Amino acid sequence: MIRLRGHHLLCLHGFRGLGYSPAFAENMQRIKSTLLDSPGREIELLDSPDDICAECPNLLGGRCREEESVQKKDRAVLGRLLLPSGSRTPAYYAFTKAQRLAAPCLEEICVSCQWHNLGYCKDGLEQGLPFASSKMLEEIDERK
Repeated sequence: MIRLRGHHLLCLHGFRGLGYSPAFAENMQRIKSTLLDSPGREIELLDSPDDICAECPNLLGGRCREEESVQKKDRAVLGRLLLPSGSRTPAYYAFTKAQRLAAPCLEEICVSCQWHNLGYCKDGLEQGLPFASSKMLEEIDERK
């Protein structure tokens, strides 16, 4: 099972191969590819370091250098999605729900992120991830 911080549901939409280090970018690309290849794969949503953070140079002793700020972003995203930390859900469900709810919230949640001004996440959320089939969207509507 892949573990993801709440705010990484937004980051993965806009990810374009860049990152805090080459190892971080490779890890994030691998996780994104895995989730795109297996959209029904169950993920665990967190408000703490996850599988993407494992290769981040800002992870020190199992804790993010900016943990308080990052955790606020996680909780804001998860709160808007009505998915508490520790919840498990199919990847497509969480990502599609994030896409539907998060675009208007980027300015509020992500304004302090160094990647925000590049516009990648906004573009990615507008475009969406390729696994949002009509059947999957119907399931999301039914789960509301």
